[in-house]
Amino acid sequence: MKRFELPILFSLLLCFSVFVKAERVEQDDAQTVAINFMAERVNLFSSAPGFSPGVADVIVRHYDNIAVYYAVNFAGGGFVIVAADDILTPVIGYAYSGSYGSEGRPCCFEHFIDTRAEEAAYLISGGYSATPEIAEEWTFLRSGETRNFAPESITSVQPLIMSPWNQDFPYNALCPEDPDGPGGHVYAGCVATAMAMIMYYYRYPDHGFGSKTHHTPYGPLYVNFGETWYDWDAMQNTITNSSGNSIAAVAELQYHCGVAVNMSYGPGGSGAYSQTVPSVTRHFFRYADEINYVGRSGYSYSNWADILIGQFDNGHPVYYSGHGSGGGHAWVCDGYEFQGTTAYFHMNWGWGGAYHGFYHLDDLNPGGGGNFNTSQGIVRNFYPHPDNYPANQTSETRVITSTRGSIGDGSGPVHNYQHNLNNSWLIAPTDSVNSITLTFLKFNTQANDIVSIYDGEDENAPLLGSFYGSVPPGSVTSSGNRMFITFVTDASGNAPGWLAEFNSTVPVYCSGMKTLTSQVGYFEDGSGNHHYNHNSLCRWYIKPDGAQSVTLNFNSFNTQPVKDYVQILQIPGNQVLGQFSGDEMPQAVTSTTGQMMVIFITNQFENAPGWSAYYTADGLEMHDGDANCDGIVDVLDVVKIVAHIVGENPQPFCF
Repeated sequence: MKRFELPILFSLLLCFSVFVKAERVEQDDAQTVAINFMAERVNLFSSAPGFSPGVADVIVRHYDNIAVYYAVNFAGGGFVIVAADDILTPVIGYAYSGSYGSEGRPCCFEHFIDTRAEEAAYLISGGYSATPEIAEEWTFLRSGETRNFAPESITSVQPLIMSPWNQDFPYNALCPEDPDGPGGHVYAGCVATAMAMIMYYYRYPDHGFGSKTHHTPYGPLYVNFGETWYDWDAMQNTITNSSGNSIAAVAELQYHCGVAVNMSYGPGGSGAYSQTVPSVTRHFFRYADEINYVGRSGYSYSNWADILIGQFDNGHPVYYSGHGSGGGHAWVCDGYEFQGTTAYFHMNWGWGGAYHGFYHLDDLNPGGGGNFNTSQGIVRNFYPHPDNYPANQTSETRVITSTRGSIGDGSGPVHNYQHNLNNSWLIAPTDSVNSITLTFLKFNTQANDIVSIYDGEDENAPLLGSFYGSVPPGSVTSSGNRMFITFVTDASGNAPGWLAEFNSTVPVYCSGMKTLTSQVGYFEDGSGNHHYNHNSLCRWYIKPDGAQSVTLNFNSFNTQPVKDYVQILQIPGNQVLGQFSGDEMPQAVTSTTGQMMVIFITNQFENAPGWSAYYTADGLEMHDGDANCDGIVDVLDVVKIVAHIVGENPQPFCF
């Protein structure tokens, strides 16, 4: 027996030393902790995605020349931020997707993680010891042992907000123009972005209230909230440069939020005071009377966590803010994962999905002091006024004319839908589209409450599918440019309902460059009776054989003013002969070299009916171009003119 006494005694001393003496955490140790932590997360929370333990890379963060944490990136996506000293809480934050980079971090996240880094450096250099709870956590995460938590101690609310919106282009497309800003505009601002994401979550209000002029270095910015109907049906969870009408809808909301809070706009960043958010949200957008700003400094961590968890348990995301020497920042906190006695809160930083994840809000060492978290605050009770919400849809068919967007049952994210509904939606884009695809983001209905989708304008069209239950159906695609959706419920039982996005396949009307060599020709933007494409760059190189001059006349002209334009160049030399935009018919343009380049450029989110034109070489007179006397200038006139020139149609023109 004596031969085992020394090892047992040594083990007891070693375990005791873990609780009283700090140890630096090496990189290999941090990787082990990260892998074990993430594996436990996936096991505890059924909503967590799968996890591949392969490590892609590890980034070491220093503060005042002290290594304070490791960011462990996984090859399959996701990361864990592990403290670099075991006097600190082992895991500062984690994400199930994305990666942690050494550059390009969102300003809001940078503020948050810098505060954590400063706190860690303070505690490490101060010679503090780990609390028993922290030491126990390190022991488990290093060992990889399985822990058994009581079921009631494992709770979560997964992220409420699905929209990873951003502050830069195209989200800022309606903010003041500035050539030094993203996309030629100032940033929308983190305050406005956080507000807008929460409003889109509720899809409220239908329209604002009142008006306001905000005086800025870019001039006075006037918004009539009361006359603005926010186009929730055209918005989507993410937008890009090719999102068309969705850009205008989202950008308008973010711009209006910015004007409401007196945003200080700038090309390098835009800011506003978080304390103003409750009053302007109540006044201009009719949110609840209970909405208010609360600073963290007056609360213990447990009380602060209880406030947040209470909001999330009721389905309400929270506007979160922090301030420091570098200024103030705002983002959205919208969920949590809690096990045992430890909670991590989900942060949506308002930066296109970057660094979204769960983060530790308690002190990294509760015994260390330092007051590093007191500069935080929240806007709580950020939800619509109950007198106005939810505004359930009537039985009249809702017609949606955008090429992409989103629709829902109308009950909102918190309430269940109503009994005895007979609602319908017709997706009928004003643009020509080849097909429409509907994808469900959320779906939960009773067995007798049915969503039906038709391949056409009404219920007489072919049925594409009828759906009910709690599993989102697969995507449904129409065969043409119309899709009709109905939602019919009975008198018993209800559920949270559904939310879906739709996207249209739009034909390409013009692209690249076409060369025109005949003596006379007709051409157009290509859209016919529809609006032209977004993001177009089309060119027509007119060089009739042997021509000494070329004259261009427009038959019709209607583009978005300033944003979309037709430019005419004389070739060779690229001399600008004219640039036209708006709905005023341009005058005739002549190139004296016998060659001409016509360029058509359109923006990302606005369009119009477009234009048509004809050209003639060497002074051929066409007057108004109506060669066949039918009162319409179209391609038939050009056919007759060309036939006359080549001798196949000796009959004279009507002019």
